[in-house]
Amino acid sequence: MPVRVKNTRYEAIMSRQELTNKVLQLLAENARNSTSPQVMDSETIARELQISLSETQQLLKVLHASELIVSNLEGKYSLITREGLQWLDQVVFSSNVCHFPKRAAAVSIRQH
Repeated sequence: MPVRVKNTRYEAIMSRQELTNKVLQLLAENARNSTSPQVMDSETIARELQISLSETQQLLKVLHASELIVSNLEGKYSLITREGLQWLDQVVFSSNVCHFPKRAAAVSIRQH
């Protein structure tokens, strides 16, 4: 289901897949720009994506269940996994159509 992203210049509809890609890109950039990557807090991710904190934490929990990131139970702090980096690299080289790994299909995303 699309998520409405608010921006001062315009409003755009961003799919869950686009949000997933953007979260993974942020976490990958964080990991690649440091010799000792630190966890990224969900407030920073929410601010970068211009979505609510609760939506961000919900997405982080799904990505954690998919083993693409490691996150604490509340979804406050996250770090991309090797699998997340590999999946993101595959997305870059594939078409615009990408899907969650099979494990994520079993994870239900509850809408608020």
